[in-house]
Amino acid sequence: LRHLLATGRVDHKDFLARVDLLGALRLTVLITNYSHFYPLAAFLGRYTKKRVAIAIGVPTLKELFNEKHYADLEGGILESFGRLFKNDLRLYVYPYRDVSGNLVTAQNLEVAPHLRHLYRHLLENGNLQTLINFNEACVAAHAPELLPLIQQGDPRWKELVAPKVVDLIQSRHYFGCP
Repeated sequence: LRHLLATGRVDHKDFLARVDLLGALRLTVLITNYSHFYPLAAFLGRYTKKRVAIAIGVPTLKELFNEKHYADLEGGILESFGRLFKNDLRLYVYPYRDVSGNLVTAQNLEVAPHLRHLYRHLLENGNLQTLINFNEACVAAHAPELLPLIQQGDPRWKELVAPKVVDLIQSRHYFGCP
């Protein structure tokens, strides 16, 4: 929900459309207002003794290494990561194409120099793992870039999302689709 609050309020139609699309893909949807991943990991850990894994994209991983998000924690980023990875949690990272067209993965993401050892530690211990079976066509799909294409009726967006999602967006006129 935090990302949907970027404009100052939740757009409920947008929010429910996203949930509906994930459900149509037969994906489990968990809605939370946690602003950090570590309380989510703790919550999930209360209900299972199995290893918890969370799938995220490279842009989200990059944000995880932004220290401004941890100013409220006495131990900063180290405290947050200690809590997050406490029970051998794994983050599976979906690759991303940067503006130059380069494929960025968990293996080659650049973080701030003073955080490189921490990042390398998480990689070497398997806490961060690059997803290897991904759809190359979808790596270029980024919601902020897709939205204008959908709203303008530009057919290029259809090549970047699953066919079932295309059908739902068109039939239900999600995200301003004509």
